[in-house]
Amino acid sequence: MSQTAAVEPPLEVFISYSHKDEDLKEELEVHLSTLRRQRKINPWQDRTLEAGTEWDPQIKAALEAAHIILLLITPRFMASNYINDVELTRALERHRAGTARVIPIILKPVDLTDTPISQLQALPKDAKPITRWEDQDEAFLNVVQGIRRVVDALKTQQQPTKSPTVTNSADPVSSSTVAPSTSTQTPTTPKSDTQKRLELFQLLSNLPGPTFDSIVYALNVPPPVMPPPIAPQGQRVPALLNWAQSPVGCGLNELELVISAVLGS
Repeated sequence: MSQTAAVEPPLEVFISYSHKDEDLKEELEVHLSTLRRQRKINPWQDRTLEAGTEWDPQIKAALEAAHIILLLITPRFMASNYINDVELTRALERHRAGTARVIPIILKPVDLTDTPISQLQALPKDAKPITRWEDQDEAFLNVVQGIRRVVDALKTQQQPTKSPTVTNSADPVSSSTVAPSTSTQTPTTPKSDTQKRLELFQLLSNLPGPTFDSIVYALNVPPPVMPPPIAPQGQRVPALLNWAQSPVGCGLNELELVISAVLGS
């Protein structure tokens, strides 16, 4: 009897920051390298965008795909119109909906009185700004330890409830009906959730309304999840993707299969 354990994909992490705080953002990435190397997280920030890419749709797609959203809080972060109007607004919406976890990381002293961020549990310990610590490496370590706890908690929530598939070599039916693979095709590198979500976002956004509705119907998406058919596609597509990636959703792989089936029918 043999059992093959599936490799868990890393959690997608969106880093929201001001470009004027680039040095501290890079230092955080260094300290996150162990989590990344252990394939627990896949950090994303806008410096990964390739030249010639339309940055706004890419940022929004990565923000929608994220399981964890890190807010690198400084006065410059709070002063940015784009961050406040786009990234922070959407991050807090997803946090309240339970489709993402938002973690403020206080880099520099800043007034957060009566802001939505003040209601969130921040890092490092006691929300003491990292630049105020005598040893900033110790501050970043405290931040990473807090992020690791969140990652482990989210991964526990995402544990599948189905029993793993077990192959019994003594079973005559199994051994006679399953043919060995003779494919010599070179395996491809699996896509990250961010990349897959971006591709699905672009595909779904270009579908006619009736086709999109057929996909929603085939997946049996709960009605409260989806905006009404008269709503703009730009609202309905993220809602479908958020549901698919939620603990009660079908997952991106199943969504992809259903899209293919509907388009091929």
